Amino acid sequence: MSVEGVLTAYFEAYNSEEPDRLAELLDKDVVLHSAAGTEQGLSTYLDAYRSRAAVFVDRMIPDRIEVNGDMATVTILNTLTARVDVPDFMGAPVGKGRQ
Repeated sequence: MSVEGVLTAYFEAYNSEEPDRLAELLDKDVVLHSAAGTEQGLSTYLDAYRSRAAVFVDRMIPDRIEVNGDMATVTILNTLTARVDVPDFMGAPVGKGRQ
């Protein structure tokens, strides 16, 4: 599968809210760096994914995928919709149903 194919499959699995689909794509030693911190290992990543999915409908739609050697840059449209009232999301409250 091409790099673009793997990345497209990742976003489809992420948006499905089915952790098992993500697990099929990710290495057991996956490391994710984000504004929320670093998640190391598949079980840690999936636990954090489940926690996020319980609070937000999180949809990431790839707009552009650029591959250069062993690096890829993906430009995405990310929409978060709160499933519940969130008193503190990155320093601000977010009401249920808000994006």
